[in-house]
Amino acid sequence: MKKIMIVLSTLIFISSCSSSSDADKIVDAQECLDEYARNGGGDVDACVSKVSGLTSAASHGIRCAAGFIKEGKGGATFFVNAFQTIETVSGSAIANFLNVVGFKSAGTGNLTNATNNYNTAATVYDYCALSKAKGATLIATFSFLTNMLFKLSCENTGSTPAGDCNMDDTSAGTAIVGSATTWVTGVVAFKTALGTMVINTHEVSCSTGNANDTLCGFMSNAIAQGGGVPATVGQKFLEILANP
Repeated sequence: MKKIMIVLSTLIFISSCSSSSDADKIVDAQECLDEYARNGGGDVDACVSKVSGLTSAASHGIRCAAGFIKEGKGGATFFVNAFQTIETVSGSAIANFLNVVGFKSAGTGNLTNATNNYNTAATVYDYCALSKAKGATLIATFSFLTNMLFKLSCENTGSTPAGDCNMDDTSAGTAIVGSATTWVTGVVAFKTALGTMVINTHEVSCSTGNANDTLCGFMSNAIAQGGGVPATVGQKFLEILANP
């Protein structure tokens, strides 16, 4: 089956490019990524280089899509399967969903790998948010959240509940509960960053038609319960994920 890349969503932004030349670059980059999808070979970075220097939403959409592709998460089947994991909402389903969308190309098993994966997810999230693409921004938010949780889990191996560096369903689930309740290391900054991300993503992906009813519902409830204060929104969001 031919893969349908999330980069296709950037088509709606071509009209926002500053010139026909910029639009041509966007199209070239998109065709390059589509070719990569069809043939399973090539150089994703070479595709991205075609929009070097551009700052339009469409160019950021190319960078966003490329980030997922490099993680092996660029096909339509991946996104369908990811959302299927939360068709029946439960704490374990949420942990599984987070694990599915998490970035792991740097490897697992130690804090260095967890940090590198976290940095990659952060960069991709920024590109997706700048693209203003609802679905891509929503998924990127949860990918970044997962890698935040994996990093926290690896930093709290001596805490209660005990974290680990395995970067799997259990790591994600334990980190949700630990960071919402008893963990201390890195948690204050995490909750503020998470709350800010939830507020910003809700504005892009959920304010005028939901990219996904379940995930947008989590965000809406956390923002309401947290009074729009980032640290409190982050705390409420974790509590909702722990007991959806």
